Amino acid sequence: IMSRAGIIPDYSQEQIDKLKNSVAETTQKTKRKCKRVGLYQDDMLQRIVMGVYSYALDIVELSGNELPLFFDNLRKTLLPDIHPSIELRKVCVVNSVADVEAMAAYGDVADSFRLTLTRKAIEDKVVDYYNLDNPFLISLTSPADWHYIKPMLHNPHCVGISLDNMFETAVGIKNVEEISEFLNRIKSEKAL
Repeated sequence: IMSRAGIIPDYSQEQIDKLKNSVAETTQKTKRKCKRVGLYQDDMLQRIVMGVYSYALDIVELSGNELPLFFDNLRKTLLPDIHPSIELRKVCVVNSVADVEAMAAYGDVADSFRLTLTRKAIEDKVVDYYNLDNPFLISLTSPADWHYIKPMLHNPHCVGISLDNMFETAVGIKNVEEISEFLNRIKSEKAL
């Protein structure tokens, strides 16, 4: 197979196969189990694109007043060249059924949602009114909220909980021991 370079010799099929296997093994070894998430609030499109590119983000969470058109423009900018499988997530503060209904405007442009539920929303069981096909996470702001949101995890579109910043010791730094204790407590209740 021609290398198409004057200073590099042509390749044999055996060399090509060896290179392909090497790349596949390296990709398998370096594949991350966790996804990288970048959180942006009312930021410029160019800054988000640079963040996705520079930090190899897998998910972009938009928590500001971004319109559905912004999501569409961001997706068109990122796909397929910068990130072929980027996930766009809309962060929504939910206080009432009207807030859940307003999320429908993002149903076609957001891949998923992260819901921050107020105590009123939890008491009124507003998640029962969620009728979109998009999966969602429920944000916890304190470990005590776990007992209130536990029944909501049985919603077929709920994919889990987001621990937000309740276990942070500094911005972006989590206390792993406290998270582990919390998860063990949840598992002992056979909730997940």
